[in-house]
Amino acid sequence: MSADAPSLPLTLAERLSMPGCAVVVIDMQNDFCAPGGYIDVVMRKDVSTAARTAEGVRRLVEAARRAKVPVVWVRADYSHERVPRSMLVKLRERGISAVCCKPGTWGSDWFGVRPTDGEEVVTKHTYSGFAGTELEQRLTRLGARTLVFAGVQTQVCV
Repeated sequence: MSADAPSLPLTLAERLSMPGCAVVVIDMQNDFCAPGGYIDVVMRKDVSTAARTAEGVRRLVEAARRAKVPVVWVRADYSHERVPRSMLVKLRERGISAVCCKPGTWGSDWFGVRPTDGEEVVTKHTYSGFAGTELEQRLTRLGARTLVFAGVQTQVCV
């Protein structure tokens, strides 16, 4: 790196101190993370690393709270009457009738970490946390310009 190049924030503290920083936590729910949840039972995917992920997310969230950095939580509700038609068609093609993160169920509950009073919670009905939600507006209202994403399914759900 040249002497003229700006230094990049490398440590967690440096990243959280960026102007307008916000932490966005994605899909930390039992159906995505816990043994016996939707991803484990219905999709037959390995969720064994989720507990370790939850611990890392917990540390990040605690550091953000100490630094007075806003934490915004994105949770799924894939109730069949709420998801886009294209998602419902794919579920039916695969013969899946189970509902992922149905409100009021154990599967919808937070896994390993949870929001505190006053933290923003956005509910999504499709994979993207931005599609059809107020996530962008809430982040804008918070003055967020630097986003730190954490959670599970982030390769699909951001």
